[in-house]
Amino acid sequence: MLTTTTCPLYYGKARISVEVPTANLIGIIDPREAKIQEDEFTILRQALQNPIALPPLKELAQPGQKVAIVVDDNTRPTPTWKMLPLILAELETAGVQKEDITIVFANGSHRLQTREEQARLVGEEVMANYRVTDHNPHDKSTLTYLGQTSRGTPVHINHYVAEADLRILTGLIKPHCEAGYSGGGKAILPGVSSIETIISDHNYEANANPNAVFGVIDGNPIRSDIEDAAHLVEPCFILNVILDKEKRIVDAVAGEMIKAHRVGTQKLDRLVRVAVPEVADIVIAGCSYPTSVSLYQAANAALACTRLVHPIVKKGGIIILAAPCPEGVGGGPLYQLMSEAATPQEVVDKIAQPGFFLHDQWAAQLWATSLIHSDVYLVAEGITPEQARNMKAALYTSVEAALKAALTAKGRQGHILVLPDAPYTIPELTV
Repeated sequence: MLTTTTCPLYYGKARISVEVPTANLIGIIDPREAKIQEDEFTILRQALQNPIALPPLKELAQPGQKVAIVVDDNTRPTPTWKMLPLILAELETAGVQKEDITIVFANGSHRLQTREEQARLVGEEVMANYRVTDHNPHDKSTLTYLGQTSRGTPVHINHYVAEADLRILTGLIKPHCEAGYSGGGKAILPGVSSIETIISDHNYEANANPNAVFGVIDGNPIRSDIEDAAHLVEPCFILNVILDKEKRIVDAVAGEMIKAHRVGTQKLDRLVRVAVPEVADIVIAGCSYPTSVSLYQAANAALACTRLVHPIVKKGGIIILAAPCPEGVGGGPLYQLMSEAATPQEVVDKIAQPGFFLHDQWAAQLWATSLIHSDVYLVAEGITPEQARNMKAALYTSVEAALKAALTAKGRQGHILVLPDAPYTIPELTV
């Protein structure tokens, strides 16, 4: 009789499980449980009262100043509605008037928010009492040119943010497939930057750099470009949170953009860097909401297996990516680039051509590069068989069906890793 181990898996807003043959299972790679000492609002208050390398907001802000608060869009689980009231209270104490405060959604190259999404993210009271606006990277009339980064990236950012006397960058610190980690200066670039700025920062050469991967900051050209851009607008005060598996605030950092962010990444590492004893033939990668809303976002689950200092899936291995993707493939020309090509390598070769410049090219480059390394078996009810084929992936109706096919392809002795929520994990191969 085959002995199996029940493995938990995030599938959008749902929690499912999959039975994995115990003899094949290397391990379940899950972030550590955080030891919560305080409630969420106490954690936020303590961070704001004890900022790193900058005075508290109530001292930093001055009456008459214009303040821009940059907040995450609906692709991140950042609890902005919990963070904003405390920030706004600090600004009120400092004498900043409501009419001098603008809240800007850091959409980057993502779609704009609906009015309902805006209200859900910041709260109805904030919507009613403050100027709240979406950043549109394509609308040149709303952008201000600031100069160039040391890498030569032209920096155009949202005019409310550029013209403010003080910028408050909110966000979430989590693993990121290009910048190492989210948070910090990413609220500026790509958050409130023009599409030209974003494409230049995310260009082929930068994404091909071996340091532009999950969990790496030193030598990462994308992270350094982000921070060069953000330094063109100062001061920038950040409030970044760290969430647990249930998306609760378990820690927070505030203060100077780089120094506070680095402390935050160290705090995150203690939770999400998990040792992996060996490279797997098959990785089952779950994906929680909201990263699961589209394949454009959920691709991060596959990238969390390959876009690492040391990939945790073998070359020619299989990644089973489980995410509902109710918005389908999502993104812009990602689907176009993938469907027009015969192979993933053809996609990469096209993007590598000198002068190639297309919105979302980085998403196609990363997805194609991952497919060159490993096959992807999709379990995604929002993706059609035709879309899966054009994305160069195989589509299955369940994780069990995908695992059965993967074991047939790799052999009954194939070694398996399970990442319950892959995009929020940094698997670290012990070599």
